[in-house]
Amino acid sequence: MILLCTIRPHRYGSDAIEGLTVWGKWDSELYFKHNEDIEGEHGWSHFRKSGFSEGRLVRIDNNFGAFVGVVDMSAYMDKHDINASAVGKRRPFEKPLTGFKHYVETGCDEGLDIAITHVVPIYLLGDFNHRKYISVNRNAKQEMAPPRPGKFDDEGYRKLHPEIEDEGLEPFEHFKANRRSEICVRGRAGKVVQAKVPEEV
Repeated sequence: MILLCTIRPHRYGSDAIEGLTVWGKWDSELYFKHNEDIEGEHGWSHFRKSGFSEGRLVRIDNNFGAFVGVVDMSAYMDKHDINASAVGKRRPFEKPLTGFKHYVETGCDEGLDIAITHVVPIYLLGDFNHRKYISVNRNAKQEMAPPRPGKFDDEGYRKLHPEIEDEGLEPFEHFKANRRSEICVRGRAGKVVQAKVPEEV
């Protein structure tokens, strides 16, 4: 897996991805990280007492990336086949509270996944696909091909080594005195493989 992109919403106030539900494990340390005003309490203890009812942000890290959102206990109950009658008689509109009670009393200890909705991604992970990478980066195909022989590029060398203007040397003269420096050939920069340098170009 590689890091595909990093998203930096302003204090997670950017538009949430509607309809996306993300699953993962509860992490008190991550809960603290995204609720900086909480002090003097364990993360799980705070969330259980007041964080859930306040709609506090919860961060989930999984194989697809890192996401911030609010807990969706209705989805939690549906996924784990939890009936409202199993944890007490409640009205249908109180289903989220029923699911939360089950997670507090049983689900957390059993390590059940929880869900978050109204998700804002922090970063995304995925497998690298070189063909798709080339399809959206047209110049990459040329860069991946082995370099071809060509003439020493004076202008390209000047851009790589602007200090030669102060030294008063021509690009090739500077290179002969600094044979480990990068040169430019056919628009590509790199170091010469062989140490031998011809007297003339």
